Amino acid sequence: MAGAYEWEVQGGPASLFPPGGQAGLARPDLKELATRRPVFPSSPSYPLAAEAEADAVTSLGGGREVSSPARLGSAQLARILAQVGGRRAPGHPSDLRRWAPNGGNLASVGLYAVTAGSGFGATAERLTVYDDIEHRLIVARAGRVRISKVLAETGLEPAEPAAVIVFVAQVARIARKYTSFGYRLAHLDAGVAAAQLIAVAQELGLAVAFAPTWSAGLAEFLELLPDQEYITAVAVLSPQERRADAADS
Repeated sequence: MAGAYEWEVQGGPASLFPPGGQAGLARPDLKELATRRPVFPSSPSYPLAAEAEADAVTSLGGGREVSSPARLGSAQLARILAQVGGRRAPGHPSDLRRWAPNGGNLASVGLYAVTAGSGFGATAERLTVYDDIEHRLIVARAGRVRISKVLAETGLEPAEPAAVIVFVAQVARIARKYTSFGYRLAHLDAGVAAAQLIAVAQELGLAVAFAPTWSAGLAEFLELLPDQEYITAVAVLSPQERRADAADS
């Protein structure tokens, strides 16, 4: 299994790495790459709540207790997205410090979200993509989307309330700096972000489950760019069920 993995990631698609001149291609705009994001000029967007940095949960390094029972809605999703794939100061676009480290600070981990439940307001049952620079959700597909559609062939069961988060590796972006190593680095960054998600969910009192598999149809449904964006993880967040003994104590 390990040998097969090494064979698969030893080099990315040739279309990402044109022969010759790679260093010259990468160097002039590395700083711009850290803030360059896809543009969705005609798509509705929804700003997310931005907490003061001092009040944010310090995942992977201690934190504060969360009252029970846990809630899952727009406020919790905003914190999760910021601390998994976003910046430490979501309200300040020029501050590029991040909760979860990633190679070159190039935001290699993109996050798509689909939610179900009354606590998510206008973003419920909409396919959205997280804009980590503006700290907002952008609608990526017209019409309502049920989380059962996203979870088809993943082995995970839909619930309500719930939030499905799809991790997407932005390989084309980081390849401008890291060339062929960018493909492997994107998977490393995804692992760090997944560990961060577990830590944030635990502090919020939420359950998180990762899909063991998914079909190629999910990338098509998200309309990802072939050979430039890859799904690296699919996770479902939901409130943890309170144990009877804990409820009676």
